[in-house]
Amino acid sequence: MIYAITNKNPETVSRFETWDALHASMFSPYGNTTIFSIPCFIPGRNYRERKHAAENALKRAQEIMSTPGLYMGELAEIEAECERIARRYGQLREARENALC
Repeated sequence: MIYAITNKNPETVSRFETWDALHASMFSPYGNTTIFSIPCFIPGRNYRERKHAAENALKRAQEIMSTPGLYMGELAEIEAECERIARRYGQLREARENALC
């Protein structure tokens, strides 16, 4: 699942199942563009690359969570996903310091 904020509706977080669904919404007649996105699948060939990608994803999550007007349910979903990513890649302490989980 991918969480993204688009120009079409910058006050809410949109959820997409795949990158193709995100790109399909971006290239719509409305001219949407993605402002922030959080991939829940962390790419990388080894643990070091995945840990770096997870750190970048958590930074983007912090930017998304700081946007005004998000619902509590959306914040809870993003927090749960951030906690899962942080636990898996050994960044739970930093995520908690930055109020991501």
